[in-house]
Formats: sequence, C-alpha cells, structure tokens
Amino acid sequence: MSENNNGWISVEDRLPDNFQQVLCCNHLCIFVAERVNDKWFTFPSNSYANVTYWQPLPEQPK
Repeated sequence: MSENNNGWISVEDRLPDNFQQVLCCNHLCIFVAERVNDKWFTFPSNSYANVTYWQPLPEQPK
C-alpha cells in the first residue's frame, strides 16, 4: 500500500471484517458502509455500494 493514501486501504489489498462499519470511497463519494461477504451496504439507507477504498472509522471525541 502506498504511504500517500492518507490511511485509505484498497479493497484489492485487504478487506475489513464482515459487519464492521468503515469509511469507504469510490469514484463518486465518501460514505459509511459495512461489508457482508462480497457486498457492501451503505448507512443509513442500506443500499448496495461499489467500494474501491476503505479505512476504519475514527474514534469518537471524549
């Protein structure tokens, strides 16, 4: 993975755990989604999404 990706992980390099909500992006936008086997679903609409990169969600402020 390139160090210039600002934390973004290619889905070709690694995938998050099933049902883990992560920050995702594709050629159109950035959004929150979770992976269920080989499909990605967005929040809160639960619609199918095409994902090219992802990264863990940041911690909540204290």
